[in-house]
Amino acid sequence: MRAELEDTGVTVTALLPGPTDTNFFDRAHAQDSKMLDEKLADPADVAQAGYAALMNGDAKVVVPLKYKVQTAIGSVVPDAALAKQALKKHEPKHEDAREEERPR
Repeated sequence: MRAELEDTGVTVTALLPGPTDTNFFDRAHAQDSKMLDEKLADPADVAQAGYAALMNGDAKVVVPLKYKVQTAIGSVVPDAALAKQALKKHEPKHEDAREEERPR
């Protein structure tokens, strides 16, 4: 899309946020996710970084810095290994939460 719009004056910036402190985990019925053990990105910081990148004409922005490092590592680690790691991070911390968190 970025290439298609190159000469139109329209810019495209991909915002690649890491886990962010929004209601996503509530909506996904994942309040017991191991992911919540990590510090979540502040939505205002994510939005500010996205806006700054857009105004600079950057192709993409990855926030926060920790996630930027993980994304770089992902370019050299096999997809299957990354998928397993992501699955583990999204598992419930407590066994009894596994059934409760599944949407019906």
